[in-house]
Amino acid sequence: MYGVALKVDSELSIYDLTHEIPQYNIYSNMIIYEDGDIIPTAPQPSPQPVPRNDFIDLSTIEITPYLPGYQDLRGTIELIENGKGIKLSGNYVITILNEAEEIVFARPFIVYGPTVNVGVTAHRSRDIATLNTKQNVQFVINHPNLLINNPGLEIKVAIYQNNDWNSVIKNIKPQFYRGTQLLYKYVNTISYWAGNEYLYFDTKQIRNATNNIAKVELNDLFDTYLYLDEERLHKPYTLNPDINGNFVIRTTDSDEASTEADYSWVHFALESFENIGDDTIYIYGNFNGWKLTDENKMTYNESLKRYTGKMLLKQGFYNYLYVTANKEGVINNHAIEGSFYETENDYSVLVYYRPIGSRYDQVIGYGKVNSENLRN
Repeated sequence: MYGVALKVDSELSIYDLTHEIPQYNIYSNMIIYEDGDIIPTAPQPSPQPVPRNDFIDLSTIEITPYLPGYQDLRGTIELIENGKGIKLSGNYVITILNEAEEIVFARPFIVYGPTVNVGVTAHRSRDIATLNTKQNVQFVINHPNLLINNPGLEIKVAIYQNNDWNSVIKNIKPQFYRGTQLLYKYVNTISYWAGNEYLYFDTKQIRNATNNIAKVELNDLFDTYLYLDEERLHKPYTLNPDINGNFVIRTTDSDEASTEADYSWVHFALESFENIGDDTIYIYGNFNGWKLTDENKMTYNESLKRYTGKMLLKQGFYNYLYVTANKEGVINNHAIEGSFYETENDYSVLVYYRPIGSRYDQVIGYGKVNSENLRN
């Protein structure tokens, strides 16, 4: 959807988040049917709903053409988007439906306009108990050209670790006001478990066993078996450059990976002796939008004495971790992998603005920082 916003205003900045639940009060769902039509729905009910024409130019958007996948054993379809008119900054969702109007997948994205500047810094925890395991985030919102009458009510912020929707910290008020600056200099309030560097595998050569891949078999589809992973909770930190949970679709067999890359069943195996109680272990990363589903849930194999799982994934380079989650869906990223302050993470801050009397939250600023150079 980059073209959608940039066609309206070339100066708009766009920041993608592949998450399922929109933030705050902008809920603009675009329902995309397989025949290429998009039907934007009005925002979800609020005391003063925003009329459809206020946030988008057209009631129906046609996406043409589409490219069918070929040379793969499963088949893919790539949609090519035409730039259309989104008028307001905020949170949007693209939802793909099949002919039975069942959701195939949904991908939110955020459009923002850089009205304010956001300076973000990452720090090692100052709490002695978590000095070696956590990282803190601090930031300053500079708004010299925007009059904010009541920052505590009109400004909302959302902070993310590695663009993971599940990591969001929100409902944080400014700690100090200084002229045209809002300061968020909390010591422990915006604190994250640093976690560990992501594991990885690369299936760009789908027929061959490569680094981190033990073997490949061809059945109805390819079956890719990864080497056994071991828990890293009690191991020392090891530098392992990663892409922070993301993935890149690629193949050595073609220059058109989006339509010609194949699929394979990727088999995961984890040896862990930690007592996780009633929690469940998941294979975790951006490959499925950071979701916890039956598809990426691991089960314990009594005969092999290890946890196993498999996922259908397109050829490419993938980052992943093993996380645990309780019955309420609360994720623990360090019960299996450990947590080390040296871990390299990306931190992002989104700033929402809703002046008194307005009917929606504007996204007016975005800042980011990498923890590679921690400040203390």
